[in-house]
Amino acid sequence: MKNFVKLPFAVVLGSAFLASCGAGNNSSASKTTTITPATSVSVASDSVTGDFSIVTDDGVYAQDGNVYTLSSAGTYTLSGHLDGMIYVTAGDEDDVEIVLNDASINYAENSPIFIASANEVKIKAKNGTSNFVTDGRAEQTTEDDSQGPGAIYAKADLKLVGQGSLTVTGTYNNGVHTSKDLKIKNLTLTSIAPNNAIKGNDSITIESGTITAISTAGDAIKTSSTDLSSSSKQRGSVEISGGSLSLYAGGDGIDAAYDVTIYDGVSEDDPTVSTVPSVAIYTNKYSTYSDNSVLSVVDLDIVAGFGPGGRGGAGGPGGGAVPGGDTKNTDKADGSAKGIKAANAIYLQGGVTNIHAYDDGIHANSGDVFDSGAKGVGLIEVSGGDTTVYCTDDGAHADGNLNIKGGTITVSESHEGLEANIINVSGGKAVAYGDDDGVNASSQINVSGGYLFTAVSPSGDTDGIDSNGSYTQTGGVVIACGPNNMNAAALDADGAVRISGGTFVSFGTLAVRPTSSLTSSSKSGSYGGKAYTLKFANGSIETATLNSSGYSGVTCYSELGTLSSIS
Repeated sequence: MKNFVKLPFAVVLGSAFLASCGAGNNSSASKTTTITPATSVSVASDSVTGDFSIVTDDGVYAQDGNVYTLSSAGTYTLSGHLDGMIYVTAGDEDDVEIVLNDASINYAENSPIFIASANEVKIKAKNGTSNFVTDGRAEQTTEDDSQGPGAIYAKADLKLVGQGSLTVTGTYNNGVHTSKDLKIKNLTLTSIAPNNAIKGNDSITIESGTITAISTAGDAIKTSSTDLSSSSKQRGSVEISGGSLSLYAGGDGIDAAYDVTIYDGVSEDDPTVSTVPSVAIYTNKYSTYSDNSVLSVVDLDIVAGFGPGGRGGAGGPGGGAVPGGDTKNTDKADGSAKGIKAANAIYLQGGVTNIHAYDDGIHANSGDVFDSGAKGVGLIEVSGGDTTVYCTDDGAHADGNLNIKGGTITVSESHEGLEANIINVSGGKAVAYGDDDGVNASSQINVSGGYLFTAVSPSGDTDGIDSNGSYTQTGGVVIACGPNNMNAAALDADGAVRISGGTFVSFGTLAVRPTSSLTSSSKSGSYGGKAYTLKFANGSIETATLNSSGYSGVTCYSELGTLSSIS
């Protein structure tokens, strides 16, 4: 008997899918941002028929009822439907390739594919074929070492490849899970699970393919190891250099025990062509598949029992302290439901990343001591790519440093837009809208280049830019929009404010007058609800959209000279 899966999301097996994520519409008098959920379509169910067979020219396997044991290195081609198990017991030096050729493997007693031993196992979906691995077990409630914790489970390095499609349905715990390294390339992969959709304890590397990862209560992508490899490489990282990823999580979209890096890779077919990853992330209430989704699609019906009620858990590193001391926000998940989370560092170097998170959009912890002896630094570094965040807590939160060197990051909705101990802006473009402070640092803010725009309400008790230490600007463009009262301001700092280069513009009050040798000028009037062109004696600057009406007056310090007009 086949297991049928009905899911309300847009996946057409064999074709690309990426949920569109809007950055918001800030053109009205008050800033509004709309969540754009994934289109609701059904996943193709398991339609594989025919007798099950294994063909191999160089491997060794044995059959015991409905359990097939692959015991040596070699290539094994699987076809047809099996209500049973593929069990791999190859030697520690053996490489095994499993080719799926319109294969369906369903099992209700253990992991349908259980790799107990091997050096490396490659699972390849043959070009043009549709393949299914379905776990029929009840959800895990107690630890049992005899049970594989995923529909596909490996105690060896695992590669998922091929030009075909593979749908993995996990009901017991995880979807795809290896205790070692996991690499994904070319494949059209859909992985569904109550806990982690895709887990590689030591590392996860995604080079290409179309990947949809759905976790109803855990993480979409997760690593957990924090020790060193035999070659002294720190384990626990996630690297994405290509492909189209759609991640839905009750917990975190990406949860790395060490680092997360998103960057443009190189095409294997043409080294002169870059591969640009596209990553869309929806967490908790913003995921169509979580129990408490606020999106339009709420009919989750999976045969194996994904109904109402809690299951699994986000797991992984916790939230960390808030640099600015703000603990009042309650509009977020009870557990961790961050878009991208890492226990050490997050590097955004390329790609297009869109995040809808019912928690922090991007979060890097510090202070965790890893098995290797290293300690997490809490770094977020943006040097390329295009990142958009819509969230209910911090847009980008670094326990240590937040460095913006290049690329574009837009926080279209947040509690606090950009938050860290130290914020350094030397290049790129950052735009942040916040319900509380737009930009907040517990130690210092340093701007030497790039473009930084931030806006909060003109009438609240929040700051556009708030440093609990110093603010220093030697270059770049900074535009801060904030309240018109002395309780809060466009720019506030407990320490020294020094502007010696670039251009600083405030719409609203300055709580602290900076020390500056630059030309100072101002204009009266009320501003808001649109973007403006600021013309100076020696050039002009464009603002992003002011989110509200009623910002009182404009003050500028600029190496471009006197502000002549605002239009």
